[in-house]
Parts: sequence; C-alpha cells; structure tokens
Amino acid sequence: LIDEDCDVPSCEEEAEERMPSGGPSRSSRPTDSSSPTVGPSSSAAPTSSLVPTAVPSWAPTVEPHCEGSDPEVCGCWSVKQDDYRGTIAVTAKGIECERWPDDGKYNPVDYPHSGLEENYCRNPNRWTNGHNRAVCFRSGIGLIDDPCDVPYCFPPPSSCDEMDFSAGGGNSEEREAACDYSRCLEGSGDYDGGTISVTRKDAHPHCSCPFEIWNCQSGHSADTCQDTLARRIVYDCCLEKVDDPNWTFYDASCECTTKPDCENGNDRQCLEYAERCCKESDDACKCEYKTKACRLAMEAQDSEGQRKWCFDARDTCCGENYDVGQCKCDFWDPLCMDPDLLGSWETEGDGSVCTIGQVPDIAMSCCGFDDSSSLCLCDMISFASQHSESFVKSDKNAACIEASMTEPYSPDIEMESLRDIYTETGGDNWLNNTGWMSDEMSHCRWYGIRCDDAGHVKEFELRNNSLRGDFPSNHLAKLYNLEVLDLANNALRGTMAGTSVNYLGVVVIDASLFSNLRQLSRVDVSGNSLSGEVDVLFAPALVHANFSNNKFTSVNPFKRFKPSHNTLRECDVSHNSIEQSADTIWKNVPTNIERLVLSSNAIFGTLPSPLEKLESLRHFSMSSNHLSGELPDLSPSFPNIKDIDLSNQKQGENGGFSGPIPVTFNWITNLATLTTLNLGGNQLSNRIPALLGNLPQLRYLDLSENEMTGLIPPELSKLAATLEFMNLSNNKLSGEIPIELTSFKDVSLLLEGNGTSFTPPAPLSLCTSGGFDLMNNEHMCPVERSALKRIYDAAKGREWTEDTKVDSDGIAVAWLNEYKSHCKWLGVSCDTSGHVIGLNLTNNALSGKLSQSIGNLAFLEVLDVRDNDIKGYIPSEIGGEAPGELVALKNLECVHLHSNRIVGSIPSIEVLNATDFSFISDCGVPSAFNDPLQCDSCGMCCNLDEDCYPAKEKLFLRFEVRGTDSIFDFMWLLALIFIGLCTLLWYAFYFIDRYKKRNTVSERQFSSVGRDEQYALETIGMESVYSFLLAKNMLAWLIALGTIVLQVWMLTPFVQGAQFSVSDDLSDFVYTWKCLRDSLECDDRGDLNASGWTVFVLLMAAFLSKDLINGIKMIAYSAKGRHTLRTKLRFFVGGVVLCMITAYIFYVSTIYNNAIATSNTEIIINSVAILFIMEIDECFYALLDVISKRWVDMVTGRNTHEQENDAELQRFKDEVNDLKDQVLKQHQIIQQLLEHCGMAQPQGDDPDVKDDQIGQKKRTNSIVDNRSATTSSGNEVVL
Repeated sequence: LIDEDCDVPSCEEEAEERMPSGGPSRSSRPTDSSSPTVGPSSSAAPTSSLVPTAVPSWAPTVEPHCEGSDPEVCGCWSVKQDDYRGTIAVTAKGIECERWPDDGKYNPVDYPHSGLEENYCRNPNRWTNGHNRAVCFRSGIGLIDDPCDVPYCFPPPSSCDEMDFSAGGGNSEEREAACDYSRCLEGSGDYDGGTISVTRKDAHPHCSCPFEIWNCQSGHSADTCQDTLARRIVYDCCLEKVDDPNWTFYDASCECTTKPDCENGNDRQCLEYAERCCKESDDACKCEYKTKACRLAMEAQDSEGQRKWCFDARDTCCGENYDVGQCKCDFWDPLCMDPDLLGSWETEGDGSVCTIGQVPDIAMSCCGFDDSSSLCLCDMISFASQHSESFVKSDKNAACIEASMTEPYSPDIEMESLRDIYTETGGDNWLNNTGWMSDEMSHCRWYGIRCDDAGHVKEFELRNNSLRGDFPSNHLAKLYNLEVLDLANNALRGTMAGTSVNYLGVVVIDASLFSNLRQLSRVDVSGNSLSGEVDVLFAPALVHANFSNNKFTSVNPFKRFKPSHNTLRECDVSHNSIEQSADTIWKNVPTNIERLVLSSNAIFGTLPSPLEKLESLRHFSMSSNHLSGELPDLSPSFPNIKDIDLSNQKQGENGGFSGPIPVTFNWITNLATLTTLNLGGNQLSNRIPALLGNLPQLRYLDLSENEMTGLIPPELSKLAATLEFMNLSNNKLSGEIPIELTSFKDVSLLLEGNGTSFTPPAPLSLCTSGGFDLMNNEHMCPVERSALKRIYDAAKGREWTEDTKVDSDGIAVAWLNEYKSHCKWLGVSCDTSGHVIGLNLTNNALSGKLSQSIGNLAFLEVLDVRDNDIKGYIPSEIGGEAPGELVALKNLECVHLHSNRIVGSIPSIEVLNATDFSFISDCGVPSAFNDPLQCDSCGMCCNLDEDCYPAKEKLFLRFEVRGTDSIFDFMWLLALIFIGLCTLLWYAFYFIDRYKKRNTVSERQFSSVGRDEQYALETIGMESVYSFLLAKNMLAWLIALGTIVLQVWMLTPFVQGAQFSVSDDLSDFVYTWKCLRDSLECDDRGDLNASGWTVFVLLMAAFLSKDLINGIKMIAYSAKGRHTLRTKLRFFVGGVVLCMITAYIFYVSTIYNNAIATSNTEIIINSVAILFIMEIDECFYALLDVISKRWVDMVTGRNTHEQENDAELQRFKDEVNDLKDQVLKQHQIIQQLLEHCGMAQPQGDDPDVKDDQIGQKKRTNSIVDNRSATTSSGNEVVL
C-alpha cells in the first residue's frame, strides 16, 4: 500500500439517508461518524477502540449490500456478512468468541468500519476465509476457521421481481438462488413482509430445497455440503427434483428435507410432513407420518406428545371405527406391543397412551369389552409382562385369573350352534348330511363331527360337502374345545370375522371371537369364496392354517401378543387377491413358522432389508406377486431354509426384483440346507454369482426370465452331485458355455432365450444329454455333431483302433472333442457348408450297434463302416430292425456295411447313381447267424467268407411275373404257358391235316391206324416208360406219371440250389466276387466265359433236340383226323410230356450252371450230371422189362407189333416178287421190240443185259432186306 491517499469523496451525509428503516438502534452503539475511509490511513493517529471514529462503527461504508437486509439480524451474503452488527458471539460448533483485541491485528482502530465490538461475530475487511460469513477472534489464533451461525439476509420477493438475472454479472446466480427461496416463502403464505433472515437449521421446511441449493452453491455451507454425505444427499435430491417441471419447490422440500428429517427421528418434521406434505385426500400418508410422530414421542417418553399425537394419529388412521380386532387394534399393536416400547408403559395409567383409562384403548380395540374378552386380555397383558420389567405382575395375574374362570359352553349349546350352521349353510343341499338335525341321534354322530367324552365338539370336517352362505364365525366360536376345522372346497363367502355388541351397545365386527378356541390347531378353509381381511393368527393354538384359493384382499398384521404367534408352523394364503405392501405383511412374522406361502396374490413393494430372522422357516414362497426393488440378502434371515420361491414378479408394468443377486460367503454357511431357489421372472441383473455353486444341497435353481449377463460361472458344476434342474433361460448370458457343466448327469439344463450371445458350439456332452434344451438348436448344437456322438457311443468308440486326427493346424482332434468342429474328426468329411457328406470308419474295430442317429446326417453321401464288428439287431425303435433313418438319407451314393455282424432286415434305400458296388452288406450265405441279414435294395451281398455276389438277378435267369414269390411259383406258371403253346401247336397241325385231306384226290397209304400207333410208340420211345402213356392200362399210366414226378423231384434240388437268393442256405449259389478293403469297388474272380456256355449249348442240343422234335411229332400225330378222341388224347399227352421234360431239363441245367459254375469245366460236368437224370425213364423201363417182360409186352403190344411187322414183310416180299415179274416181262417186251427193230443183241451174249439183270436182282433183294430190317427196328420206309 503506497503512503498516499486516494482522492475519494466522502459519503457521510448520504450514508445515514441510505440506512435501512429498521436499522440498528442499540444505545451501546456510537452515533457519531466521520468521513469514511477505505482502510486505515498511515497518516492517521492510532486511536483506542473505545474512542468513536468519525464514522459510526455500525454504519456501512457503502450502500446497503443486499435488498431488505437488517445488519442487527443478518448479514448480507454479497459482502460476506461484513455488514453484520448483531450480538451473536459463538461459532456454529459452539465455541465462544473472545473480545476483539485493542491492539495488534484486527483491532477496531485498524478496522473502524467492521464493527469489531466486544466479542461479537464479525468479518473485518471481508476476510475471505472460504466461509463467506462472520467469524470469531481467539487470542493466539486470530480469526478462527469456524464461522458463526449468523443468518443471511435474503432479498424480499418484491425486489426479486425487479432483478434481471439474465444480464449476468457479479452475484447474479447467487441473487437468483436467494430469490428462489424468497419467492417460495411468499408462495407458501409464510412471508410477513419483513426481513428474511435464515440459517440452515431454521430454514422454512416448505422452502428448504431452494435454501439448500443456495446454501451449497453460494452460502456458508459451500465449502462443506459437497463433502458432508447428509448435505450432499439433500442437495442432490433437491437439484434432481427442481430440474423436473413436475416438481415444485414445495414438493421437493417435502421429499428431500422434511421426510428424511422425519425418518431420522424428528417427530415434529413427521407431523409437518403429515400436515403440509401429504395430499389432502391421502389419509394413508397422514396416518403413516402421524403414527411415526406418535412412535417417536413414545420412544422419547414424551407423555404430552403421546397424548397429543397418538390419539390424533389413531383417528386419522381409523376414523370412527369401533370394530374389534380391526383397524384400531392394528394401530395400537405395533406401538403398545413392541418390546422396545413396552418400557414406556406406566401402571398408574397416567403415562403411556397404552394404559390411559380404566380399560385402555388397545384392550377395547383388540379384545372387545364383553364377557369373552378376558382370555384375549390375559394374552395381551401376559405378553407385555414378559417384556416390561416395570409392569406389575399382579395386574397380569388378576387379568388371567378372571380369564381362567371362563367356562365352555354346554354340549347342548354347541349342538344348537351346529343346527344353526346347518340352517345357514344350506344343509339340506349338502352332499352328505347324514344324521344332521336328528333328535334321536347325538350330534357327535352327525356326519363330519367328532366329540370328546364329555360331548364337546373336537373336530368339524365337512370338506367337499357343498356348504353355501356366509362363514359361520359366531357359531363356530362357541365350540370352545374344537381342535380341527376343515371346511375346504365348499362355497362359503364373506369374512371370517364375527360380530359382537360393544360397551356402547353397538353391533360391531369382532375378529377376536376365536380367541376363546384355545385348542384349535388345524384349520383348512381353502377353496371357498371368503373375502376381506384374513387373520392367520385368529386362534390361540393354531399350528396349521390353509387359507388358499379364496378372495381375501389383505392379511391382518401379525400381532405378537397372540399365542399363535409362537405356535403357528404352516400358513398358506396363496391364490387370493391380497393387495398389500410387502413390508406391511413382513412385520412381526411368527418366529416359529416353518412353511409360509404367499404366492399368486398382488403383494407389492419391496421386501424389508434385512428380513426378520426366521430360524425355523423351511419353505417360503411369494411367487407371482408384484414385488420390486433389490433382492435382500436372505442368508442371515433364513438359516435353515430349504425352498425359496420369489419367481414371476414381472407382472404387467411391474418389473419385479432388480439389481444383482446378493450372494455372499454367508450363503454357504447360512443356507447349507437350501434345495430350491427360484428367482425366475424378474429383472435381476449383473452376473450369476459363482458362489451359488457352493450350496451343498441345491437341487432346483431357476434364474430364468431375468437380465443376467456375462458368462455362466463354471463353479455351478459343483452342484452336479445334487442338482436336478437348472433354468437360466431368457437372460442375456454370453460367452462360451463352460465345459464343466458337462458333469451334470440327468439334469434338466435350460438356456434357451439368451439370443445368439453364446459362443457356439455348446459342449458336445451337453448337446447329447437328454435334459439340455438347446440340444436341437442348430446354432449351438449341430444335429450332425450330436448324431456322430451317438454313433460313436453306440459303436463303442472308446474301443476303436484310432479316433484321433491331426488337423491342418497340426492339432490332434479326437472324436467327441467338446468344442472342435466335427468336420475335423477322423473319418468325417464335410462340404463347404459344414454338412457331413462322408463317414469312412472302415477297419477301425467298431463294435456295438449302428446307431439310429445316422438318419440325422441328412447330407450323407458315403457311409463306409465295413470290416468292423458291428453286431446285433439294429434297434426296433427306428421302424423295423434296421436303421430306417437311412431311408430318409436322400443323397446316399455309397453304403458299405459288409464284413460286420449285422442281422435283421434293411428296408429299401434309394442310392443315387446306383451300381452293383453302391450298396453292400452281409446279406449272403453262409452267415454268422441263423437268420442272415435281409437286404432287398443291396447291390452286392457278401457272406461269412467275405465272398460277394451282385444281389440283382440277371434277366435270363428268371422272368419276374407279378404274383410269383419264388422260382417254383414261376415254374408252375411256365408249365401252364408251355401247355398253352403245345395246344396251339396241336391246332396248327390239325388245320394242316384238314388242308391236306381237302386238296389230295388220292393217296397211296402204306399204313393204317394201327400203324400210326406203332409209329407213335416208336416216336415216344419203345424202351421208355413214357411209352406207357400210349397204353390203355391204368397201372401203366400211373407208372409213367410216377416216373415223371420222380424225374421232376430229382431235379428239384438243382432248381432249389440254383435259386438266386444270396441269403438262402439251401441255395448252391457260388459267390465269385471280392470287395477289397482298399477300394470302393469289387472284382469278379470267376473263370466261366462264353466258350463254356457255347459247349453247354452244343451239349444240350445234342442230347435234347431229338426228344424235343419227337414230342412235337407226337403232338402232330394227335391232330390226325383219322384217330379217335382217346387216341388223340394219348398222343397229345405223350407229346406234351416229352417236350416239357426236355425243356425242363434244359431250364434246370441253365439256371444251375449259372448259379454255381465258376469255370468252363464245371459247366460241362454239371450238365452231364443233370442229363443223366434224363435216362431215368429208360432205366425204369429196363427194370420193369426184367421184372415182368410179359406185362410190358402186353402193355406196349410189343409182340403184336412184331407179328404184324412179319406179316407186313411177307406181304411186301410178295409184292416185290410180283413187281419183279412184271419188270422182267416188261424187259422181255422191250427186248423183243429192239430185236424187231434190229437193235437187240443176243441175250446170252450181251454183257450189258446180263449186268442189268444182275443189278436188278440185287436192288430188289436190297429193298426187301432193308424193309425187313427197318420194320424190325420200328422205323418207317417211304416208298
């Protein structure tokens, strides 16, 4: 500071004019003033602080620093309370200020305009200590860093209207924030037009939010509100609310300051909230906060506050309600029966509201005021005496002695009650009302009634009996000894509360009637239409209670003074219409409850955290409600729980539980008995806790329908020993499904609905386990990979010779690799789309069975499993005894199943581009089994010796005709066809014979009918039993036919052996093919060729042509018109038999050689063997001729024919001799003519004539000899 004054004009005259109208006027303040200075001048002589300066110390050196300020009351925030001249002399923390020093630093002389008087809080020279407010002085310290709690001066609302906050400039934000408070004060109706001065502690509750915002941003708490958690919470809350146009300063202040102050124990703030913050029509809100004020007064032992606020709260909550056990009882119970508040009871009746009056309000509200209320009062006072040492035990004794004198109703009165129940519930329409209303039968024998020895009703059981009407509470309440009440599945309606008359003579609802039933332990009223409020503790000794499947709308709060609070073990209130907050229901839950079911209702809100500790609880369900908020840690509350079901809270707009699952290490120890955890159908997020895997007895885990993210923790696999069901479906899980989960055996694992976030594929073992819901998901579990796994298992893959293949990256990939593509497995080939097109596992020691899953390889083209040990019947589940799924494989081009031990039947399979080598199986014989494999569609069949043959029969072997199932059927058909052809031949010869007769005028006949028979006999064979067919002897016919049958029978084995059945053991079929292991094709090893078949044809023609021709001749003779019908028939039968036998032998030779001949020599040998059978007819004839020549001669007419031949020969000789004579005569005539002409030679001398005569004679004798020989041999000579 330079030692030279500035030329600043004086303001002493204007200063007083500018003093505020309500300025300070204390007498202790000096009134003289002098010209103000900005600061102490170096030329001014020091003066004592007691000597007034030229300018009064209280006078500001400038114009008023904020509008509407009063320096004696508050300090202006714009000058950091430098203008404050009040008498506050203590810091905000309670430190008393010291007197300002007369000398040294901060003395009045140096700061003549700062008002440093006495020990009052001041801010000399606007000390910027970071607090922006007045401070104290302490010797040795100076200005201490602890501001005084001096109020700030806020601008009046009128001045705020004239301010332009948008112009910016100094303090514009602070001014605007200060004006928000002023305007809020004016708007609430609490502004009186004077100075607005306020500190945080006395800021108006309705405008606390604008003050907090100003205070934290600009006021004295600016340095601490950001660091103090409580202030920070309030500040953040206020900022959030005022930024929302739906919130006013008034509402924001209620929510952010008044309500928290109430929650923190400020009873007056609770009242303030009830009166000023709750909406006018919101009685529930007013009830809640007035009750809190009452409770706080009771906690503080504030008798006046209790009397003033508790009864007001009661009337606000319940109004003029005199019902017993209803609203007023619900109001007083948590206050008067709270063990923490029982200490406020006063036995003299002038302290706690719980004891005011001769009969306290809680007693009348909960127990009534009639003769039956003594037991209820005894229960209440007994409970209070257990928790209050100040309670006089004699009062309890007096109340309970009176209760003990209560006598039960007589059996007659109980019977009348039963009669009333019958009448009011439509007893005449009950399904069973045996004995009811009978005067001759004791009521103890009525249907559903059981009594004790004294005749008091013990059990009342009318389940499923069509009871209708209101619930008979008043009548049931008279059954004092009742133990069991079962009215389930009827049509009862109304509430369970009865009625009584109070002390005013008014009929009121009375829910305390059942307090007299001291033995009732089991109640079941499920399946009715009961409504209203249900009191699950309505009977003192209740153990099991079932109120499910009704229409109850609320649960009466649990009251700890009721004895059933300790006895109740099971309670089911599920499937009702209960619409209450969860925290209301969860207050004072019975401590010994073991089973609590509250599912399928409309319970809303959040669960208390922590929940009450229920060490006995085993089964807990609140599923299908409207719960929300974060899930509390259940482990400390339910240490022995077995089943927890909080699922399906996501109902309508309610999202259910949210946030993470609060699993800690306490779960492992505290929930050691947990077997079921169902949290599905909520909005739980974050990761699945890995610690769930440490629950030792967990069997059922359902976290479906949530927002769970991240990986599935592999630690869950620790549950493999106990887990039966795990549902993680419909979440947002991602990543690779842990391989550890494959340890689950027979576990239903559900992961569907997590989108495509999982990294495919899933572990193979999971995909093939029956309980995995993604097993049919092509993305996660390719069907073909799972099918290959089943093929591997069925074929005992662990015993294979080799199951590992090195891929292109040099990594060994084994079959059943959990994650690697199946296309990299040994023997598996795929197309570019990853579909399996080839499965080649030849000669790899496969055993077991061929799995039906092969049908899932829809794109398979090549299946080669030959040379293994696949055995046994193929499962019948796949339709037959073979993999019917193969039929569905439309792309198969090659199927090799041979050299295994498969039996059964393979259905027809369509193979693309089929050749003889496309489909090969062990359908040949000999087989390793009694029943060889049947395969109608195989192209090649192999046998036990690994020899094969094409399974398709060649066309020349057998013509397939509809209706023929075997070669024998075909033979019969062929026989009929042959007979038809012979018949056609007969007709042809018949018409030829007719034609000759019609066109021939004369004819030289050398034979007769007898000669035709002789010729027929010679044609069919004189030395063959076939000739017997021409005989007229029946025995001969039978012998002939028997021989024919014998020949056919002898040829039958050849026919049977030649049948083309590669799977028939009776066939002699020879397999000439070999299917090599290193090739997909087969080779024919047979040597039979065209040369062999040529020799076969020549051999057959040489031996059989004569008989075939003779048979045709016989048919021709049978068509001659000169024969009788009988003769024609014999000729025709003989011809047909001869032709058919000949053709049959040729047919048998052909098919048999084709079946078994493998070389050219074999075909000749086989043919000779068959042709030998052709001579059987002659052998039999020779045998019969030896045995009985005469009979044979008789049958065949052999001697007769010889005699006729001799006679014919003689006649022929005579005719020849006559002819010779005629020739000689003609020769002589010719000779004479020659001589006459001069041309003849002498007879004796002419050598030519002699020679001619000699030749003529020789020729004649030769003819005679030939005719004789021919006739004897049975042949015809045509002249």
